[in-house]
Amino acid sequence: MLDADTDRADLELRLTDLAAGGVDFVACSMPEVAAPKGLPKEIATQYETAIKKVWDSAEFKEFMNRRGFDMIYLDSAGFAEFMKADNEDNGKALKSLGLAK
Repeated sequence: MLDADTDRADLELRLTDLAAGGVDFVACSMPEVAAPKGLPKEIATQYETAIKKVWDSAEFKEFMNRRGFDMIYLDSAGFAEFMKADNEDNGKALKSLGLAK
């Protein structure tokens, strides 16, 4: 578990670089919000609007920056595309390691 107040530069010095070990792989952690499949469109729109308002706030940006997070906003359609591509990439990586068929 990582303490959220850990200095990012200090953390990067302690992590092994996968590329130096010959592994071409990048992983990340990201906060995300999801809702159940079939959520009515009007409710989904309300959530997305509220989340975007928080995202755009100076307080949220300061909070995320203090913890060393890179920030990229994706709306629901953009996030669905990202997750699809990420799933495909992870599948390829797992297959190349012999961990998936």
